[in-house]
Amino acid sequence: MPLSIEISKDELYLEGKREGLLESKREGFLEGKREGLLEGIELILYVLYREEGTVLMESIKKLDDIVKLERLKETMRNAKTIDAINEFIDTL
Repeated sequence: MPLSIEISKDELYLEGKREGLLESKREGFLEGKREGLLEGIELILYVLYREEGTVLMESIKKLDDIVKLERLKETMRNAKTIDAINEFIDTL
């Protein structure tokens, strides 16, 4: 006769399920933050530098590190020229 176990009430199972849900939420949050930063950066580049600015987006979209994108956004606030922004991107 087969043995059946009710796993849905097992503490280890429930803990694993909670951890999985938290990790999923965290990943979704980070991806949303990245997408928002990219959209904001693209808009700023277009407003300030038109087509010349949007050309930089090809290399910026390759960045997947939120911290680097935040640093880029801050650099863009203080940059006087598109060349300064481009030089910063080259260091990332």
